[in-house]
Amino acid sequence: MYVNERDQINYHGFLRALREMNQVSQEAVSIGICTVSGMNRFENGNRIAEKLMRDRLTARMGISGEKYEDYLQPKEYVLWQHRLRIVKAIEKRKLGLAKKELYSYEQLPRLNDLNKQFVEALRFMILSMEGASEEVLFECINKAVKYTVPNVDKALAGLHLLADQEINLIAEKIRLTQPKAIVRDARAWRISEYEKLISYIENSRWELLQKAKVYPKVTYYICQLLLETEMTEAEIVIACLLFFVYGL
Repeated sequence: MYVNERDQINYHGFLRALREMNQVSQEAVSIGICTVSGMNRFENGNRIAEKLMRDRLTARMGISGEKYEDYLQPKEYVLWQHRLRIVKAIEKRKLGLAKKELYSYEQLPRLNDLNKQFVEALRFMILSMEGASEEVLFECINKAVKYTVPNVDKALAGLHLLADQEINLIAEKIRLTQPKAIVRDARAWRISEYEKLISYIENSRWELLQKAKVYPKVTYYICQLLLETEMTEAEIVIACLLFFVYGL
């Protein structure tokens, strides 16, 4: 849905109340998305954050975008339709059309980092479907992650909040990180990194819907890595159950 720019929008009050309820700082919510001063303007109602930014800020604080209506200004509605066309083309495996629409979107002026992340994430999906090499895929997903999460380790250690979309991208980055870049055994390192994601998901204030989007994926990747070890079949089954049920 969309509204005229003159209509009253009270997102700023919702954003401030949500952050205060979560007892987190403006910096913890906004790192990688906007400046603290920008966040302050959003909360004071002096500026309206665009849709992708609104969705990401609230997702970091545990509100899934699927559960509320978002009224868009006409310009935002046009961009939303453009993004939807790209996603639909990928879903229908019309990759030529998807690449054409994605290129058109990428050429739009003044794209912020969230829009650029959207472009790289969708490009990653297209490249994956085309069977691109792991090196090419890693370069793409790494670029996507860095747009809003400049330092994954610090983020997972609590420097700032993360959204389910960001955890999803980080999981792919871990999967594709080349062994030569890792000091220790690659498999053990990946399992350790996935365990950090599991811990973040479980300790977050996300809604169950958000957790359900990424928790199964991360545990699946862990189980895949366990299947590559020399564990017995019984040990693998037990380990997988522990990961799925308890995140251990």
